[in-house]
Amino acid sequence: MAGAKEADGAAAWIQEHLPEFGRITGTKFAGGSSWSSAYIYSMDSGRQLFVKTALGRDPEAMFKGEAEGLRAMHATQTIRVPEVYHYGPLPGPPGGGALRGGGSFIVMECLDMRGRCDQAELGRQMARMHLAEPQHDHAGQFGFVCDNTIGGTPQPNPWTDDWVTFFREHRLRHQLKLAANSRLNQLAEPLLRPGAMESLFGGIQVKPSVLHGDLWSGNIAAVDGQPCIFDPATYYGHHEAEWGMSWCAGFGAAFWSGYHELIPREPGFDERADLYTLYHKLNHYNLFGSGYLGDCERLLGRLPHIHPQVLAAKLAAAREKNRLAQQRFRQRRRQRQQEAGEQCEVLQQEIEQLEVEIEALRAQNCMYQRVLAVRDAMLQTFTSMQPPEVQAASLQQAGAAPAQPQQQGQTVPLPQLPAPEAAGGLAHALSELPSEGELEAAEQSAASAEMQAAEEAAQEPQAGAHEGAAVASSGADGLQGSSSGLAVSEAGAAVGSAPQSLLGEAHRSGVASSLDGSALQEVEEVPPPSNKALLARIQSWAGPEDLLDFVRQWQAELRVSYQAADAAGFDAGSVAELEALVQRMTEMWWHVGQLRPAYLSYLAHVALPENSGQLALWREIASEVMPYINDTGLALVRRSWHNYSKRLAKVAVGVSKWVQKLQAYAVQQPESLVINAQRALELAEISSHIAAAVQEEYVASMELVARQFPVSNILLKAYTNYRCAPYLPDIVAIVYNIVCLDSEQRAAEAMGEYRPRLPASRPAPSSRIPGVPPPEAAADTTQQP
Repeated sequence: MAGAKEADGAAAWIQEHLPEFGRITGTKFAGGSSWSSAYIYSMDSGRQLFVKTALGRDPEAMFKGEAEGLRAMHATQTIRVPEVYHYGPLPGPPGGGALRGGGSFIVMECLDMRGRCDQAELGRQMARMHLAEPQHDHAGQFGFVCDNTIGGTPQPNPWTDDWVTFFREHRLRHQLKLAANSRLNQLAEPLLRPGAMESLFGGIQVKPSVLHGDLWSGNIAAVDGQPCIFDPATYYGHHEAEWGMSWCAGFGAAFWSGYHELIPREPGFDERADLYTLYHKLNHYNLFGSGYLGDCERLLGRLPHIHPQVLAAKLAAAREKNRLAQQRFRQRRRQRQQEAGEQCEVLQQEIEQLEVEIEALRAQNCMYQRVLAVRDAMLQTFTSMQPPEVQAASLQQAGAAPAQPQQQGQTVPLPQLPAPEAAGGLAHALSELPSEGELEAAEQSAASAEMQAAEEAAQEPQAGAHEGAAVASSGADGLQGSSSGLAVSEAGAAVGSAPQSLLGEAHRSGVASSLDGSALQEVEEVPPPSNKALLARIQSWAGPEDLLDFVRQWQAELRVSYQAADAAGFDAGSVAELEALVQRMTEMWWHVGQLRPAYLSYLAHVALPENSGQLALWREIASEVMPYINDTGLALVRRSWHNYSKRLAKVAVGVSKWVQKLQAYAVQQPESLVINAQRALELAEISSHIAAAVQEEYVASMELVARQFPVSNILLKAYTNYRCAPYLPDIVAIVYNIVCLDSEQRAAEAMGEYRPRLPASRPAPSSRIPGVPPPEAAADTTQQP
């Protein structure tokens, strides 16, 4: 051995008991620790042996445990471990020297350990070793055939039936006794109590497995590319206890994946990992000092809180949390499926409704064409029966000269036909003329969809109980005639001309004094006049000009307050001031409408422009406020417009014959006194009917105004009044334009063209609508002011 003349105790044993290896040709120091040294012995056969020595230490205490541990792991026939040949006492240090106090040594196979092994394969082989049945007489017990050491610390391994008892008494309490640290003992006391540690093992079965016992990166290598472990502190214990040194082993995801392929992770793994780590931290504290004291204190401070009830509750909470998460996931999935199904049903219903509406429009168009065909055939027949010069005059009176080309907006001239052919065409057209029942059915179908939507919207909670009044059964009897803008049917609102506001008609016709404001009390939406201060003020007015002065002053205040609120970003104070202003005008409007309706008619006459319905401003305002009215509000608007149009159409039809009689009296010459007296009575009757019609128009217009209040909030009303100054808002024209825009939108959607509800250009900052959420986030806007 390096030229030495005499062999040491280990060399002597090798030469005597392992002759097949040949003679020793040399030794090489291979490293060591504070309690052992390692050497490689080279033999003349080319083979090598690995020898570890521990000076001054008993072989039974030092190397017996390592030898028996390597043999126990080797017996599993799973992972590669060095083969042990012998362990025994050492008479002196290898190679001689000053230290001759004896000790112990162990001789084992020398393996060529190079590089790192495959982590996944290491995990699988460790799992196979843990699953192997222990080969000893104490099957089913925890401990080992002998005590051993972990590092330089003695490790007792008495056979024990219960794993928790073994680990508590022979691992933790043993290390705490060696530490002799009162602080650690105090922290460990709750953990060492009976029942505390057992709570960590509830619901799992612990079987004894062959453990390496001290598995860290320094005890793992690769031999011929295969995993190899060595230098153990083996005993039979819970397989999870193997990972108490994993904080010093560098195991990666591949390792754990390979290990858990064969041994699945069990509940409570993380809590037990702290317990097993604590043992090795205590051992390091005993071996290396206070650098590990903090880790021990932190682990002990955490583990005692895991009592049986607490752990059981924690595990139950985890299971319940997982159950609830899965339940929420399933509920969300079912809800999404249900919502998707409901959306499909709604879309299908909308498609069916659109198909019905399109079919109704087609039927209307067909019948109107048949009616027009009768008109043209009648004109052809009458023209063919007159002289040529009269025919030319009739054609020119019909709208165009025969020799002139057709101009846009002019009537197409009818071709001249012989009388027999014209009469035949008339007979054929009359045979194709639709019946009254067909006309009535077509007219009802045009409004049925809108009426149904309004009725459904009226049933929603947002619409309020007062919106539950039934829609009139049919518009057929009220859409037969109109005069001077008195009525515009809802079916034709999108294409007809805008109606004239009727609030000023009584003043223009000179019959405002006959208006009865108390009739408004029948309108459910109109509040009764109850403000005593307003009542006194109205009673003090000498004429309608006082109301006009009040409105002009109110408009000036509104302009100042609105601009101030706009500059302040519509904060709470400025919005409250606007609300007070609008509320003041609202109360005045309804008080005057019931107490001084003639004043209100005068105000509408002077505060609205001539031909107000044709003013482009109302369509602009309608396009700006419409995006802030939700579907329920739009249904209410359409419903109120339908009722208004139908009510005025009935008035127009009823009063038309009285107007014709009045016109006839105007051109007739005076006759006898008796006849004149009879005419006077008839004129009085005509006047009473016309006055009743004016009264009906007044109530209908005020009712239309009242029914728009639930649709918009206070700030929307303030914006509308600010926007239309110096005029008053023509509610009839604004509602008409909202209905037109909505009809255009519906027609575009029926043709498959999507049009956004927002106007093309938003209002300028000085006139933007405040306090109203954008349409995509708008809540229900059907709130009372």
